[in-house]
Amino acid sequence: MLILLAVFPIAAALLLMGKFKVSTGKALTGAWLATSAIAALVWRMPLVNIASSSLLGISKALDIILIIFGAILLLNVLKHVGAFTTINRSFFAISSDRRIQLIIIAWLFSSFIEGTSGFGAAPALAAPLLASLGFPAVTAVSVALICNTLSVPFGAAGLPTITIGATLGSSFAKAGINPEIFLHEMLDIMTFASGFSGLFIPLCAIAFMIFSSKKSRKFRSLIEIAPLAIFSAAVYIIPWRYTALYLGMELPSIMGAIVGLPIVICCIKCRFLIPKYVWEFPDDEKNTSVELSLNSPCAIPAYQAWMPYIVLAAVLLLL
Repeated sequence: MLILLAVFPIAAALLLMGKFKVSTGKALTGAWLATSAIAALVWRMPLVNIASSSLLGISKALDIILIIFGAILLLNVLKHVGAFTTINRSFFAISSDRRIQLIIIAWLFSSFIEGTSGFGAAPALAAPLLASLGFPAVTAVSVALICNTLSVPFGAAGLPTITIGATLGSSFAKAGINPEIFLHEMLDIMTFASGFSGLFIPLCAIAFMIFSSKKSRKFRSLIEIAPLAIFSAAVYIIPWRYTALYLGMELPSIMGAIVGLPIVICCIKCRFLIPKYVWEFPDDEKNTSVELSLNSPCAIPAYQAWMPYIVLAAVLLLL
């Protein structure tokens, strides 16, 4: 019964939003009221503690709102000035192979966006970028979501993991457990297990793209790109893991992309691990209606389009 009561506010909020289409504000306000009532009536929690916990929740929510606001503002500014067209062209100029474009955009660039913004910004940006390059809409959305997994625990400058540490820290201290030691051990286990499975995430996304297409030679197309896909995962995961262990939880997803993306681009330029056969969607599957936007002139040069992300990464690294 106690377990059901503890889960009830969360389940009620999800049910109200998912089943009955209640607005987020009303559903979550109801969940907060239910939580407060259960805490007071069932667990006999003092009203002062309920109020202080509510204020702590508000302060944490403000952190999240500020991050989301900044991410949305940056994305809208880049769209308004035409930076996305320039960014798209820079990606397309690296390689015309759709498998390589997936690795660069959905895996590496998306991970950088997740590390800086979080909260769904990465797939929301990667999917339109892929679609504008000619990826079918369903494929673009699917591979963006598949690749947006490993970077999530350290998304939005590490906010999810930092919040867990801050929430559980006092409980561990009361139990006589050093919170810093516990958090380091948790990160060690989590990054090792997730990193090992993450080696195959880009390959899984490529497999979905290839096998959902009508293109022939599916198995061969997957096998010949496997070395580059696994290599691109490794050059991201290694700095991702050790940044989490030794530099802090704010930087792993950002550092993994900053280190991995140039290495992969150099490999592409040097033709290292690059298949001879260029994989392309059949003509009847290409998203030509969006792809035509690549023919429009670029509003700003490449260095200006990338400058906001470069400055953002530098600020986070310095701070």
